Order: sequence, then structure tokens, then C-alpha cells
Amino acid sequence: MSSRWTPQAINQFQSFSACHNSAPPLHMPTQQTTAAHPGNPGNPSGDDLGDDPGDDLFNNNNNGDNKNNNDDVDEAINVLQALGHTIENLAHATWCNEDSSASSRKMRVHKPDTFNGTDPKKLHTFLVQCKLNFQDCPCVFCLDCSKVTFAQSYLKGMALEWFEPDLLSSSDPEDCPLWMDDGKEFVIELQSTFSPHNLVTDAENQLDHLQMKDGQCINKYIIEFNRLASQVHGYRDGALHHYFYSGLCHKPETLDNL
Repeated sequence: MSSRWTPQAINQFQSFSACHNSAPPLHMPTQQTTAAHPGNPGNPSGDDLGDDPGDDLFNNNNNGDNKNNNDDVDEAINVLQALGHTIENLAHATWCNEDSSASSRKMRVHKPDTFNGTDPKKLHTFLVQCKLNFQDCPCVFCLDCSKVTFAQSYLKGMALEWFEPDLLSSSDPEDCPLWMDDGKEFVIELQSTFSPHNLVTDAENQLDHLQMKDGQCINKYIIEFNRLASQVHGYRDGALHHYFYSGLCHKPETLDNL
């Protein structure tokens, strides 16, 4: 039986296709078409099914999910904001503690000497010492009420007794005196009660009677003179030079020889 003869060129072409076209043939899916009712496309039976209740349920679920998502986002934002404020407060407190500890390691400011109100001249020194402590720990004394409380803790005697009635009877914040929460008002209260009634007149009187004692250090005399000179008003350099020269125990011929 004779075999069927195939041209060589066709055999080579078939061999080449078999080697280089190994991908499976592409099959297109067939779509079954049904005749739709003219009044309702996609409903071959023609029955009027109305709205699908599943669609409403699906839409309602979407609306509920969106509302829940918005609530979750708002809650997350509030939590993050509260967390941010907490971190900020902690950072500020840490900075204050580090600042206070660092300043305490570097230097130690002397606490104020107690003030009892018997010597009005000591009030100025007391206020200066309090201010040095305020400057040393600015975070601790950032509020006026803390400054007032600190200064009051170093009062004793009749100075403390002056403020005692208001301290014991100030249960209602609205009835508290102004000086309790205002540092300036507290200083005014102290000065008006325990400082010399006329600072200028008192300074002028002390300056007129200032005398350097024999054997006294010249620096101490100069410091006291400058303190009094800063409290008087209307004194020119010529008048101040006269007071300074008159108070010296060993008077040089000229001020240039001092």
C-alpha cells in the first residue's frame, strides 16, 4: 500500500509551527443568549419582579458601613490629638525637670533670708533674693501664684501674721485678694506695709549721714553709697560727689587720688 506523498516544503512549515507555536489555542467563551422580554430586559420570562429587595439591603449596608467608617475616623483623629497633647505635656515636663536638675548641678542659689517685718531696710534684700530664685528655676515659678507661695513661706513674725487672715479665710476663689495670684500686687502689699513710708526721704536722710568708719573697707562704703544714690531723685553728679567726699574718713586732696 502506497503512502500519501506530502511536499517537503509543507512538512518543513508544519515542523516549524510545531516547534515555535507551543502556546495552547485560545478558546473564546460562548455566550448563551436568551430572548429578553421587551418590557424588562434581562428577564426572559417576562414576569414583573419589581425592585430586588436584595439591592436595598445592599445599599443600606453600604450606607451603614460608610457612617461607621466616618465615626471610626473621627474617633481615631480625637485619639491622635489627645495623644499629641499628652506627648507635648510630657516633653515640656521632661524639659523642665532636666532644666531644673541641670541648673541645680551647675550652681545653687541661696534661699532668701526670712523676713519678719521689723527692719524695713531688709525688705529690699528679701525681694532681690526671691527674684534670684525665680530666675534660677523659671519652669517652677512660671505662675505668679507659685512665686507668692514661695515668698510667703519665708515670712515670719508680724510679716506672716499680716497675711495670715486672708490665707486662712480664702476658701472661695472669688473672695481671694489680688495679691494671692498676682506677684506685683503681693510686692506692693509688702512694700506698702513694711517698707519705709517715704523711700526717697529716708534715702536722702541716710545719704546725708553716711560716714565711712575708720578701718572700714572702701568697697563697702561705695556699695552703700551707690544703693542710696539710686533711690534719690534730682541729685546731679556735683551733689553726689559732695556727699561721697564728705562721708570719707580719710579725705584725699582730690577724688582722682581715690
